[in-house]
Amino acid sequence: MTSACGSLAAEQDRPDVAAAHAAPKAEQPSLKAPRLVFIDETAVTTKMVHHHGRGSRRERLAASVPHVHWKTLTSVAALRFEGMTASYVTDGATDGPTFIAYVEQALGNPSTLSQPVSRTQTTIQL
Repeated sequence: MTSACGSLAAEQDRPDVAAAHAAPKAEQPSLKAPRLVFIDETAVTTKMVHHHGRGSRRERLAASVPHVHWKTLTSVAALRFEGMTASYVTDGATDGPTFIAYVEQALGNPSTLSQPVSRTQTTIQL
C-alpha cells in the first residue's frame, strides 16, 4: 500500500486492523450505487474569531466581533445516487441523539437499511 506522503500509520500493520479494513473492501464491488447514502455534516461557527491582528504602525487595530453571542449552525444532508436529499439545519452542534433522530426521520429506521451509511464532517470558521 502506498501513500502520497510515503508513510502509513503503524496500526495498519496490525492483523486485526488489516482484517477490519479488508472486509469492507471485499464488499465494495457488490454495493449498488442507487442504494448508497452518504451523509455530510458541515458546521459554521462565529466562535473562531481572531483576537489578534496587524494594523498600521502605532495605530490601534479595532474590529467588531460577537461578544458572548457565539453561534453555531450545523447543516446535515444526504447524498444519494439521484442527488442531494434530506437537508436539515440545526441551531448548535449535532450530538449523537440529534444525528440518530435525523437518520430515523429523514432516511428511515437504521436497522432496516441494507447498505452502509457513510458520514463526513467539515467545519467552517468565520
